Amino acid sequence: MNRIDYSQLKTVDHPLMRPLLVITAPKGSLCCGYISIDALNRNGDAGATVTGTDNHEQMLDAKVRNVSDAGAKLGVKVGMSGQEALERFGATFENSSA
Repeated sequence: MNRIDYSQLKTVDHPLMRPLLVITAPKGSLCCGYISIDALNRNGDAGATVTGTDNHEQMLDAKVRNVSDAGAKLGVKVGMSGQEALERFGATFENSSA
């Protein structure tokens, strides 16, 4: 199982009715459905959204639902896992047998 190295990332976990979650890697952000792809596009930000997650770990397995234009240029595609998207945004993962 792969584990994300959070030391290189910034995370947001803001409690709302469902948590507002963001994981920001060097080149882009993986976001929950609260974040608008239209807003990311207006600002030229690389990002992708996943839905139905309650924590950052679940975001890694969730499928990407939407991708900003800048995110697509980095190779992020709808349907890939959150982990795959974060890897394209510059995150690294370490293998773990746990």
